[in-house]
Amino acid sequence: MIYLQEVESQGIALQESWAKDVPTLVWNKEFFVYPNINYKVSDENISAPYLTEQNGMFFKNAEEFDNKLPIFIKKLKYFTPGQFCRENLSIEKSTEIYANIIKNIQLPWIKTKKNS
Repeated sequence: MIYLQEVESQGIALQESWAKDVPTLVWNKEFFVYPNINYKVSDENISAPYLTEQNGMFFKNAEEFDNKLPIFIKKLKYFTPGQFCRENLSIEKSTEIYANIIKNIQLPWIKTKKNS
């Protein structure tokens, strides 16, 4: 899939693609300007925060697209986006991460062995 989006906060379309084992070639100009307030946000992964070498590639402009498209096509059989999703974005993995966050929260009204 070739993905053309200036900024992505959650990557739902990308994750759906990866879950179906479809790698992505993603346009990433590395910044986004909020039009109503003229505020610029810069981030090297702003258009696809979860993109890795396992599930796809970035390109910055038309010239880089022309150079990377043949490389992307040659690498298609080596990408493993479905595996990436299962290992990092599945319901099971997300539940594990969430449970660990909850276990590690130190609530001030709950006495633990450390602070009792």
